[in-house]
Amino acid sequence: RGVLRLGTRGGRRLICAAFFHREERLCVCIQGHAGFAPAGKDIVCAGASALALTLVSCLRQEEKKGRLRFLSVR
Repeated sequence: RGVLRLGTRGGRRLICAAFFHREERLCVCIQGHAGFAPAGKDIVCAGASALALTLVSCLRQEEKKGRLRFLSVR
């Protein structure tokens, strides 16, 4: 299981990305808020979202090529 935490405020995580296997599936879970600006106006969150979507797209391509099986995204 791998976990990536981007930033903290008051000891709590802001954006967290977790990668793990569950029942033979590669699972990706990215959640949180950067806290740079209000929700919907946060450029840091927008950047994190863009990277997350790029990651999912790349993983889906690997799945289609048969190099990765059973991708689950949440």
